[in-house]
Amino acid sequence: KYVHNAWGTRITYNTNTGAFTYMNDNVNGNWDASLKGGFFCSLDSKRLFSLNVDGNLNYYHSADYDIAYNSEASTISNVNTINTGLNVKLRYRLRGFSAGITSKFAGRFSRSNREDFEKINAYDYQYGGNLQYTIPLIKLTLATDLNMYSRRGYNSQQMNTNDLIWNAQLTEPISKGNILFKLQAFDILHQLSNKSYTVNAQGRTEIWYNSLPRYFMFSVAFKFNQKMKNK
Repeated sequence: KYVHNAWGTRITYNTNTGAFTYMNDNVNGNWDASLKGGFFCSLDSKRLFSLNVDGNLNYYHSADYDIAYNSEASTISNVNTINTGLNVKLRYRLRGFSAGITSKFAGRFSRSNREDFEKINAYDYQYGGNLQYTIPLIKLTLATDLNMYSRRGYNSQQMNTNDLIWNAQLTEPISKGNILFKLQAFDILHQLSNKSYTVNAQGRTEIWYNSLPRYFMFSVAFKFNQKMKNK
């Protein structure tokens, strides 16, 4: 994919006054390519066990304006990034019971022509499992999952974290499934922060404060069905 006339931001910094000047402008040279693949299969004749594997390889060439110091002439900052990903899921299912093991790995490797750029060799990985069981007589479904989310190799130590996340959920349908009661608990161990870190295409760290750590929620859903009259 190639992006023609992408939006960029020219930034000029005056060292005498300490003032920044911003101006939107078009920039060319942004393109990316990706390769994805995977497979799904049953591991036994009764199809109780299943395995799902998928992976991806992505290359990004990002072009944007670098900061110009005491000059109106802006230079182009080129950042080349390779992202890799691998997901493996093993699941067991028998009637109303299911259990699964999940593992994910992602790598980010960034290089740039900028003098102030710190190369990135970062890794995100996740491993954990989930359980779900529906009690046949009362149709009450209990579900829970426990996952460890880890990040390593980022230039900011605040991003190199381990977050053990435990979620749980109870659902109960009544009135032939037309009414559904649900009780959810997210981040029971209170491991998540209200800050969310991400690295943009130019290798710059961005911080967000709009994530939702630890909550409990009760909800009721109604479903209405009406048959169409035959004409």
